[in-house]
Amino acid sequence: MQQVLRWASVDGVGTEYLNVSFEADGAVAKGVVVGDRGGEPYGLVYTVLLDAEWRTRMVDVSCPADGHRLSLQSDGEGLWCDPRTGEPLPQLDGCIDVDIAATPFTNTLPIRRCKWVAGQSRAFDMAYVSVPNLLVSKVAQRYTCIEEQRKFLYENVPNDFQAELTIDAHGLVIDYPGLFRRLS
Repeated sequence: MQQVLRWASVDGVGTEYLNVSFEADGAVAKGVVVGDRGGEPYGLVYTVLLDAEWRTRMVDVSCPADGHRLSLQSDGEGLWCDPRTGEPLPQLDGCIDVDIAATPFTNTLPIRRCKWVAGQSRAFDMAYVSVPNLLVSKVAQRYTCIEEQRKFLYENVPNDFQAELTIDAHGLVIDYPGLFRRLS
């Protein structure tokens, strides 16, 4: 099954096109984002490869206009490396999911990967990719199920940011208040 999604930034200066292929052994997400972060315009292309449990196995993000590129590979158990050199990335140890700052798609990963009941809260260490510089770091995040298969509270622990995400039956974000809204 394939699903094509589009999001617009709430501030009106960005948009995303995403194609997700759902397979028996996982999923492949390919997206293109054009936006503005802190007054700095950017364009990026990304691919995220997920295994059958929706654990991140590979991430490739590039900003073609300025030449920035980031490639990451994971064993799905929390160990990461640079796929070009095989060099381990111990600063990401324990991260199962990736969070690319420019897209609401990556909020789907921990939501879809875990079973949830209303009121349940979980903390995650995420391999967080900042945009547009494509620097990666470990960031603590928390998700709380408000309404099963409908609403989650997302919290970025280090900076006290939070948003109530509305999702669809596949765990994909429909509304991310203040940042993104899915287009029909």
